[in-house]
Amino acid sequence: MFRQIKGQEQALSVLKHAIHSGKVGQAYLFYGPEGVGKFTTALYFGMALNCQSEDLEKPCGVCNSCKKFLQFSHPDFIYVFPTPNLKLSVEGDIQESKYVSEYQGYFKIR
Repeated sequence: MFRQIKGQEQALSVLKHAIHSGKVGQAYLFYGPEGVGKFTTALYFGMALNCQSEDLEKPCGVCNSCKKFLQFSHPDFIYVFPTPNLKLSVEGDIQESKYVSEYQGYFKIR
């Protein structure tokens, strides 16, 4: 699945080395301009670390763990994303309508 990510050979090399050597850091920060594959790379990295496939090429995308990652339902997957000050009401509703579409955009799978 890492083959689907284009233009990030150096970052992928670092991540693959961590996986194969068994020396994975406790946290990684994926940072850069919009549209370069940060989210996809982070998702596939998490999948590879938890992949149950016996194959050397991980993530497989078909084992139970990989499927849960792709459905955003794996218990070890925590998605943290930036948000503007949404000016939430006491009930938790977004009061500024201009932020509703941006907030909802974080949950769309591209």
